[in-house]
Amino acid sequence: MLRRHARPEAPIAVQRSGRPGRSAQEFEVAVSERLIELVLAKRGVVARARLHQRQAPRTCQLLWDLLPIERESIHAIFSGCELYVVWPWEGEPPPRENFTVCTDAGDLFFYYAPWYHADARPGGEIAIYYDRDAIPTGGDGLMAGCLFATIVENGTAFAAACDAMSYQGAESLLIRRAAEAP
Repeated sequence: MLRRHARPEAPIAVQRSGRPGRSAQEFEVAVSERLIELVLAKRGVVARARLHQRQAPRTCQLLWDLLPIERESIHAIFSGCELYVVWPWEGEPPPRENFTVCTDAGDLFFYYAPWYHADARPGGEIAIYYDRDAIPTGGDGLMAGCLFATIVENGTAFAAACDAMSYQGAESLLIRRAAEAP
């Protein structure tokens, strides 16, 4: 018979990077509020995504610190409904956390080139799966990635813009902290 772990009666204090301890509940509220914006300025479309701080805390912090990121977007050919941006990576390799191959509409994944190709130059990639038929694949087949955020606002309009880009060509994608919005 399987037993479930007992939950503590009182919240557990969380100590993070020299800050005073906060309860687990306070920590969840604080981290659940981080939003990023995905901006397709040429089309006038802005979607908001919530970071998955509990499931991928190191990746979320790493990407948060890199924002804003503005790059030419690329529409996937073999993966289906996926728009992505790639940039050269500098520094330590990122952590592997919250890895999955299961995508859903509105999911944002992070990939690091050497995870899949030992000879690859270090590069970061953010993939946005905007509809349900996407299967994350690369040159060597199915690719697991870090699920780090999910679109929570304006997903339908963003998906329509991404779908149109698959026929009309690439354009610039800006990924920024929601607080940086004009």
